[in-house]
Amino acid sequence: MSALWDDTQHNPKMAFISRKFQIIVMENKRIRHAIEQAKNAVNEIEEPYRSLAFTVVLEKLLYQKLSPSQVEIAQASHILSKNVEDEDKTLEKILAHKFDWSRYNFIHQLDPYAKYLLILKIALEEFQIDGLTPPEITKILAEKFRTFKTYNAISMALSGMRGNLVDRIQKGNSFAYRISKNGLNYIQNKIENMDRKSNHTDQI
Repeated sequence: MSALWDDTQHNPKMAFISRKFQIIVMENKRIRHAIEQAKNAVNEIEEPYRSLAFTVVLEKLLYQKLSPSQVEIAQASHILSKNVEDEDKTLEKILAHKFDWSRYNFIHQLDPYAKYLLILKIALEEFQIDGLTPPEITKILAEKFRTFKTYNAISMALSGMRGNLVDRIQKGNSFAYRISKNGLNYIQNKIENMDRKSNHTDQI
């Protein structure tokens, strides 16, 4: 250990590496502490809003340095209430509408990524809603197609498509995803390929 210390004292490169290691360790501790604070702050909130709330609080703890008292305010929904209200209005417009969802029953033949894009496409083209949050997509899939996906799974999938098939936008204190032109073309090609396969099968 003494030899290593001597090396860091006389070797600038070793000193730099040592310092970077210390910073990484300290940052990991800070992140773990923030995660525990965020989990405690949203513990009594029901899903799907607990996951949304956790993301919001964690981002604020890490990047805006909330104090514990402000976390309690977030827990009391001073930060989250607008998100919930906006999502409720969006879901009410979509779920309560007299819309023939059976037109999209082919969604069950799509892979998960295409399913999420299709929901964004439906929201945009049928309801003029340009962008949904992962909890909103979760709710629509469950209520209209009996397809059950977690908020986290949808969020991770959409995040991986960001900048290509979807764009991420700020929506209140959280993020929503809206389908891009590439995304619309992608899902349309998927639908057309399914139609061609179906027609070919019918001919046989």
